[in-house]
Amino acid sequence: MLNLFKTEDADLDETESLDLSDNVELNFEIDGSVKSDQGCVRTSNEDSIEWTSIQDPYSRQSQGTLVVVADGMGGHAAGEIASSMAVNIIRDSYDTYNSDPHEMLKRAFYQANKAIFELAQQPDYQGMGTTCTALLILPGGALCAHVGDSRLYLVRDQRIFQLSEDDSLVAEMVRRGALSLQEARRHDQRNVILRALGTQPVVNIAIWPALFPVKIDDTFVLCTDGLTDLVDDNEICLIINDHRPDLACQRLIDLALSRGGADNVTVGVFRISGKNIEIDSMEQSTREHKVVL
Repeated sequence: MLNLFKTEDADLDETESLDLSDNVELNFEIDGSVKSDQGCVRTSNEDSIEWTSIQDPYSRQSQGTLVVVADGMGGHAAGEIASSMAVNIIRDSYDTYNSDPHEMLKRAFYQANKAIFELAQQPDYQGMGTTCTALLILPGGALCAHVGDSRLYLVRDQRIFQLSEDDSLVAEMVRRGALSLQEARRHDQRNVILRALGTQPVVNIAIWPALFPVKIDDTFVLCTDGLTDLVDDNEICLIINDHRPDLACQRLIDLALSRGGADNVTVGVFRISGKNIEIDSMEQSTREHKVVL
C-alpha cells in the first residue's frame, strides 16, 4: 500500500514503487461512473456517493471534479442521514470555494463532523456517524481527504495501489505486526473502525499534504467496505483494466452481490482521458451533480 496521507500520528510513507514525476496536461477529461446497491441482506442503504463537476470545460479545468463516498452507521436510519449529511456539506463547500482546495477540504470535513456530532446528541440519533473519503481531481493533480475505512485506489499501468489507509482496528493491528493482511481479511472485527465523522466532537482527518500527480489512463476507484470485504484488490484491478468505468462499477457490485452482499456496496470509477475538449463559448458555468444514495 502506498500511503500518501499526513496525519498527526502518521508520517508520509511511500512504501510502494510508484512514479510520481509527471502530471497530466491541463487538457484532459474524466470518464466516470458511480453506482450503489443496498446488498442482499440490508433493508436500507446507508452509503452515499456524489460526483460533482462543472459543466463548462474552462471552469472545470480550474476548479476540478469532486467525488465523495460515505458509509453511515447508526440505528433508525441514522446512518443514511449521517452519510448524506457528509457528502452534502462537502459538496456545498466545493460549490462555493475559490481559493485553496486543501483548506476547503479540511474545513468541509470539520464542518461535517460538527454537524453530524451535534445531531447525534439527540436520542433518536445516538451512535450515528459515517466514514468519508473525498477525491478532488484538479489540473495540477489530485487531492484526497479521508476518515474511516472506505477506500481510494489508483489503477495505473495494469497495477493497483491503495492510496488511503484504513482507520480500523484490524488495520492498526496489521501496522503493528499483530496480524497479517490475510488474517485481517478474515478477522471477525475487521469492520470495527477507529475514526468516523460525527462520533467525537473533534476528528483527526487524514489529508494529502500536496497534490498527487496524475497521468492519462490513470483510474481512481472509491468504494465502501461492502466491496472490499468481498472483492480483493487484484480482482478490482482486473475488472478496472478490462472495462470502461460504468461497466466496471456494475461488474464490481455484481461480484460482491454474488458472494453474499452482506453490506451495502458502493463504487465510483474515474478514468483520466486525453480527449480534446470542445468548448462552446456560450456554455454557462453550471455544476452537474450525480448523486446515488
